[in-house]
Amino acid sequence: KLTTWSKARGLENSPKDLLEDPEAQAIIRQSILDRLEGKFKHYEIPRDFIWSLEPFSVENGLLTQTLKLKRKKVVERYREQIDASYAR
Repeated sequence: KLTTWSKARGLENSPKDLLEDPEAQAIIRQSILDRLEGKFKHYEIPRDFIWSLEPFSVENGLLTQTLKLKRKKVVERYREQIDASYAR
């Protein structure tokens, strides 16, 4: 769906172009929400998303050697975006 949408608008299918476009974000958001509804309770479904091109990896300190999430590091790195999402 996203590929067809981006081609119709003449956008490249690069993640950077898609994540910077508000319409593409809305399509991605709705796709995620559609898959979660009915499988999870309403309070378990995210209300907002933080878009990032940076992958979580051991090298950038966001994952442990066993590929577990370092929550404190993620919160530190994305503090501004997290705070902004709660301000909405």
